[in-house]
Order: sequence, then structure tokens, then C-alpha cells
Amino acid sequence: MQGCVDGIAGDHLLIAPPAVISTEEILWAVEQIRGAVLEAAAGSH
Repeated sequence: MQGCVDGIAGDHLLIAPPAVISTEEILWAVEQIRGAVLEAAAGSH
């Protein structure tokens, strides 16, 4: 994928859930992503 800052550098997170996804599965996925982002942010300080 191309970067977003200057066309080269940048981070992306592509989320492509199936068309048939339950509310519980969406909530689980959001919590997993949230946890990963918080963990990554904590390690960057």
C-alpha cells in the first residue's frame, strides 16, 4: 500500500470484514484492534 503522509511514508490498517458478520464478531474485532493500538502506543514512549 502507498503511504499517506507524503505518498511514501505512513501506516495503514485495512479492515475487510465479511458481508455476514455478527455484532458480537464486530465488537470482538474492535476490542482486538483497540488493544493492539494501545499496546503499540505504550511501547512508543
